[in-house]
Amino acid sequence: MLAADTTPTPPWAELRFTVPGERSYLDGERLYVVRTTGFERGTMTAYRLADGAQLWQASRGIGAQQGNRRPGGPAIRHDHTFTVQGGYPLHITSSRIHQGDTWQRHDAFTTALDPATGRQLWTRPGWPIGPDTALAGTSSRDLLLLEQWGPEARVKTAVHPATGDVAWDTPKEPGWTRQGGGHLVSRAPDGALTSYDIHTGARLATTSAATGAGDAHGHRVAGDVVLMWQQAPRPEVVAYEADTLAERWRAPVPADSTVGDCRTVVCVHGPYGVAALDPDTGAIRWSADWPADGLGRQQVRELPPPWPDGQVLMSFTGTTARYAGLHAAGTGEPLLDLDEWWPMVDASPQPLLSRTPPTGRTWFGRLVLDPPGIETLGAVGPTSWCRAVDRHLACQVDARVHVWQVRR
Repeated sequence: MLAADTTPTPPWAELRFTVPGERSYLDGERLYVVRTTGFERGTMTAYRLADGAQLWQASRGIGAQQGNRRPGGPAIRHDHTFTVQGGYPLHITSSRIHQGDTWQRHDAFTTALDPATGRQLWTRPGWPIGPDTALAGTSSRDLLLLEQWGPEARVKTAVHPATGDVAWDTPKEPGWTRQGGGHLVSRAPDGALTSYDIHTGARLATTSAATGAGDAHGHRVAGDVVLMWQQAPRPEVVAYEADTLAERWRAPVPADSTVGDCRTVVCVHGPYGVAALDPDTGAIRWSADWPADGLGRQQVRELPPPWPDGQVLMSFTGTTARYAGLHAAGTGEPLLDLDEWWPMVDASPQPLLSRTPPTGRTWFGRLVLDPPGIETLGAVGPTSWCRAVDRHLACQVDARVHVWQVRR
């Protein structure tokens, strides 16, 4: 007769280490933690995810500092910050000059650190563009895009982050820059668009304000189209071919909406709801209204590979209500109501979800597709600002960062 197996069931996650910190970044190998260590000083510390061993620590200026003001001259403010972009730790210093009633950007410098050692790799003029400066369309993260301002230079520069060597640069016209896919697109103050090949910096096409973009605001790159929002009595979004900037279609969309991260449809969201548009024609395939409780924050994104195309996570946070669910991208058909679960910032193939009941403990679950459902993993004490990648979960707990290894 076999004896009963009395081995304890392994926990859903193992707490690997905790470290002091106020802001954290997570990749597949390291945890980067930023904390204030003294007056106008801060540190970034890198820890190995496997065992929590400290790899390196860098000390730099942090926060906003008032500069010297010459008699009769403008006030100057210097800003210092640590961040991680495109897989590389960065320290950014920038200056702003008070002109009129506003602070105007003057210049900036970006310093890249070696992810493994913290050694300074290079320093170049310019500020990283976008929330993630690894250029879209380059899977190896081999370019970092900087914008430089100053009284004598306005330049966009693409550099190799490991060396700081320039891949290409081009004069920066006044206006705003967005990136996506294999394209970089600038919009001038008069609404004119210019598109560039993101790998070479070559100019592809330019529109004039006479195309009807002069009354437009905002622009985003979604796949192979550039989207502009028209401010008019009947607002609409105009789609241009990214390579040629020829107009592809127009669709009635609220002027204060923006584009979500979708692949098989063009999804836009705003305070009035979500709409999924056909990328070839602009026809509205489906739309969804949010709870009518005033303005809120919306997120729409299509689940990344290896998940199949066509699964869209939608979430809404309002003043008195919130909602999150999984929908079919092509039809809007509800596939799964997440109920009290909430999508996390998670770069893993199987996204983690979290929920915090009145008890204050944070519960974690895993989104599964076949059939659509939520697998409850377990709970820890109260947390905030959680991020996950691969099998690791990092959360802020008071003044420390806790790191767990998740048994997926």
